[in-house]
Amino acid sequence: MISKAISEAFGVEPERVWQGPEEGWLARPRFAAKKVKDMVYIGWPAARGQVFDLWDCPHLPQEQRALLERIKRFFKEEGVSFYDRKVERGKIVGIAFYGSPEPQNLVVSLITRLPVKSRLLGEKISRLSPYITGVAEECGGRGSWGLFGEHHIFQKIAGAIYRMTPSGPWPENPYLHEALIEAVSERIAPGASVVEAGAGYFLGLGISAKARRVVSFDVKPELLSDMVASAEASSAGNVIVTLDNLKDIDKRGVNVFLINVERGPVFAESARGMSGAEKVITFGRDMKALSVSHKNLIRAGFHLKTLLGFEASPNRVEALGLGEYGR
Repeated sequence: MISKAISEAFGVEPERVWQGPEEGWLARPRFAAKKVKDMVYIGWPAARGQVFDLWDCPHLPQEQRALLERIKRFFKEEGVSFYDRKVERGKIVGIAFYGSPEPQNLVVSLITRLPVKSRLLGEKISRLSPYITGVAEECGGRGSWGLFGEHHIFQKIAGAIYRMTPSGPWPENPYLHEALIEAVSERIAPGASVVEAGAGYFLGLGISAKARRVVSFDVKPELLSDMVASAEASSAGNVIVTLDNLKDIDKRGVNVFLINVERGPVFAESARGMSGAEKVITFGRDMKALSVSHKNLIRAGFHLKTLLGFEASPNRVEALGLGEYGR
């Protein structure tokens, strides 16, 4: 199924498909909770609003199992009102959990319909375990804010340290993230100059130890703080983070143009201006955007050299494609 989705986007079969492990505490840092009748289920969200129970996953270490059990009991004992769609009542739509095994830390984020901003509730949750480093609130369309402690985590992936905040785009799955970094790293020469467009995954940070210079930019200002903090935590002095200013970037000497098509296939059009770029690497889950980028690059004089597929987990039938192009 994964191969079929990718081959339809590119017109050819992928050379190989990487498959991640079953999702669990170590495989996916963002979890959710949902109240069904009198039980609070903690797991990862799926289609149709379902939440798969983490207790069915073999990758859940005993210490995290005990912690999540404590959190489940807390919400039941406190009588926290979960949103009931039928009667349009309840403050909390769900709860997201952001966890990292290295270092061991957990951020609990309340997902609400209307702003609650209960620092008392945040403090109560933080007392459940020393592993809970922060409590935050995410209110749909109204932003997010910290209720107690630090509302972000640092996670080590492929030798780099990424800072993740609630509602941030990455790292969505550490195993997938590391596999993407390794795939890109294999396709760049030591000392290469890399420009990364649409740094939603910020793969440029993961390959920075191999590159001479990395310029990563995006169109979303809210990403900058996490990207800058990640580069600083990784001591990556050769990484430049900036907003979308491709017109102002010195394109001379750029060896590799890395494009996250989920930020827009229009970035592939910019490859025309990278006259000295030896190769272009595109990746993303949006098959339509990958297809448009593929056509744009072919028109720009590039040819497809390598096509890879990625399946983040057998629990989620999601395809991610990565294409390597040369002149």
